[in-house]
This record gives sequence, structure tokens and C-alpha cells, in this order.
Amino acid sequence: LLASPGDLRHVLATVPHINKSIKKKLNIYIWEDTMECLVRHMLLYKLATDQTASIEARLQTFLEAYGNVVIHKKTSDAIQSTAQCIYKEMAKDSEFVGPFFDLSLLKYKERDAIESVLSFLRKDKGNKQSSFDSGQCWENRCRHYLGSRYDSATNIIDWDYTMRMKYYAPIVHKLHYKRWRLKGVIVERQGKCTESNKSLASFV
Repeated sequence: LLASPGDLRHVLATVPHINKSIKKKLNIYIWEDTMECLVRHMLLYKLATDQTASIEARLQTFLEAYGNVVIHKKTSDAIQSTAQCIYKEMAKDSEFVGPFFDLSLLKYKERDAIESVLSFLRKDKGNKQSSFDSGQCWENRCRHYLGSRYDSATNIIDWDYTMRMKYYAPIVHKLHYKRWRLKGVIVERQGKCTESNKSLASFV
């Protein structure tokens, strides 16, 4: 039982270690208080196990969708197409999403909420109903967190890294930490991140 895990890392770490020689069924129950998190679980798992893409492409797409506030256009398209795929699967059978997501224990209104989230994810950026500026949300959060110290954000981040982060996680480079604090970008590859990561959005 996973109670509000927030992401799928525990499942992704468990599934590869299942001994296939032991013919026993393993049930992993996940409880989330928001349907957006359940949709994100299904989305991330499908992105990580997409056999049509190379391992490197899957890794980059998964890490961007998992951790970046803003993402590349290619990753945004992958999220949109995967959401469309899940939406079609639920249209055929609302109780099961391949390869192993059983939704039969959910109420009908919860399944409807999942379909609403998928509808939001699969719409184009130009559609007003799906507009979401994650970069602006990140900046607003930073402004709220730092308050009157926001104008000195760069100095505060340098201090946090020097006095805290480099001792807790020395593998994290100062420039990467600063980029994440300011822009919400953890994984960076060739090209500029221009699209909002809609999988991080939630409804109020």
C-alpha cells in the first residue's frame, strides 16, 4: 500500500525486481487524494516503458516530465499523445488502463475526474481551456517563498548552496542548483525549454 506517494518511483523501483519464476500475483495499491496524481502515475509509467522510443529518448522524456517545470516541445508532445492514448483506453474500458492499472475500486465521479484531467493534458496550448503557464506559477511561488528577499534571490541561493546543499548532496553542481531554484529546470538537454509541464498542474 502506497499512501499519497506523490510519484511513481517506488513502483518503478519494485517492478523490475519481481521474480518472474514465482507465479504469484503482486498487487500494489496506491491511494491519492487527488486524481491529478493518479493520472501522473499512469502518464509517467507509460512514458518510461514506451517501447517505440530508444532507451535514451525514454530516459530524457521521463526525467523532463518528472522534474522540470518547463519542458521541450518534444516532451510536451509526448505527454499530449500519451494522455490521448490513456483517454482512448478509458473510453473502451473505464476500469482498466494497460499494462496493469486497475481502476475498478474508484468511484464513477473519480473516473470522470481522471478523464477531465486527461482532456486537459491532451489539448493544444492554443486552447484557452488548457492554458497553463507553469513558469509563471514557479516564479510566483518563489516570490511568495522569498518575500521581501526576492530581489536578492541570487545571493540567497548561493548561500543556501554553500551552507547546506553541497554538504547534503555534493553531487549537485552549483549552477544546476541555481537554475532549478530560479527556473524550475532540473534536466537540461539541447534546445530551449519553452513549454509548460502540464502534468504538474492541479485543479482547485
